Amino acid sequence: MNPQEDWNQLFVNPQHYTSTQALPDPATLKIYDTTLRDGEQMPGVALSPKQKYLIAQEVSRLGCHVVDLCFPTVSPSEHELLRLVCEPPSNGQH
Repeated sequence: MNPQEDWNQLFVNPQHYTSTQALPDPATLKIYDTTLRDGEQMPGVALSPKQKYLIAQEVSRLGCHVVDLCFPTVSPSEHELLRLVCEPPSNGQH
């Protein structure tokens, strides 16, 4: 008995499942992220505006086109996050 399996049996190219589908050109897709708005809905998860700001920066660096940040009227901390994101950098760091 050979414990190793053939790579072709373990891996199936995803295009195998989509080759007959009319999918949009990947270059036209836009990524919409709701992590910061919905992520805190999980019990026990609470992030400061600064932590959310850092997450928003990283999500943007990863190529996300739209980041759904928060509901700024919900609380002062949500309003602070929106201020941090929308405020132009004052010292070259933002």
